[in-house]
Amino acid sequence: MRALIISGTDDAQQLGLEFQSYLRGQVGLADSQITYHKMYRYHQRYQGFGAGNIYEMLEKILTGSGVEPFVLYYTGHGLKYGWSPDDCLYIFYDRIFKILAEHRKEIIFLNDCCYAMAAARYQKLLKNKSLIYWFGSGKSGRLGFGIETGLKRVAKLPTG
Repeated sequence: MRALIISGTDDAQQLGLEFQSYLRGQVGLADSQITYHKMYRYHQRYQGFGAGNIYEMLEKILTGSGVEPFVLYYTGHGLKYGWSPDDCLYIFYDRIFKILAEHRKEIIFLNDCCYAMAAARYQKLLKNKSLIYWFGSGKSGRLGFGIETGLKRVAKLPTG
């Protein structure tokens, strides 16, 4: 199993660290199976890090994971059409789902942000039979509704 954690600024970074700890302790993933990217305003504005980098990172991880189950966890600011990790960067659901469509195995999508379930309208972009589990939240400062259920599902996946 592979996992990508993306956290926005503020409280979201603590939640990302908690999820990383969960994947290590409860699920048994090694550090090499987890990619954790923390968004910082400094990086986005001054280091040239933008949405394209997030899409490239997602493509690279999915390409490298072959048929392994994949977990994508985002925590941060959300909008009706995607993520806004630091209020000046936009990552769009349509692009995310086009990339996820290329994955050939089980995908768990934990979307811990405002308007989390808005992502469901993009599921039609999946071209294959990938199984996606949806868990969303609109709570700030803690893992919200549905995320606990998602964690239990992640724990049952083979860590391969």
